[in-house]
Amino acid sequence: MAGGWGSGRWLGLRLGPGRGRGLSAGLRLGTGLGLEFKLDAASPEHAGCDLPGGLHVMLDTEGFRTPFLPGWRAPEGGPRTLLCFEFDSPAEVDAKYAELVGAGYQGIAEPFDAFWGMRYATVADPDGGGVDLYASLAAQAD
Repeated sequence: MAGGWGSGRWLGLRLGPGRGRGLSAGLRLGTGLGLEFKLDAASPEHAGCDLPGGLHVMLDTEGFRTPFLPGWRAPEGGPRTLLCFEFDSPAEVDAKYAELVGAGYQGIAEPFDAFWGMRYATVADPDGGGVDLYASLAAQAD
């Protein structure tokens, strides 16, 4: 695989929005966070998104992945993934949180000023996993 894992040119991060829901819920959240996923022409159960710096994020349904992973079962009792999105200012965290909750995503933690110096908030992805939104509180002073 040219440009693969060891080359420093790309890194894959695979998320599984499965549990029978297909990709639509995960794709909608990604779009709300500014990600541009493209459905795979060969499979309606797989989508990918290229990010700056060579990171490639993929979404797959459980049905797509399970045949390739004999014996695999989805984890239970906790989040399967955790994504974090950094913003330029605390105001942008507040605005994105309000936008996502307004679009129907569950708010897990409303925006707050964390003791570690960040404005932080968390919404749930379609499977209940956390999506953190944060910005440095120092950016507020700028």
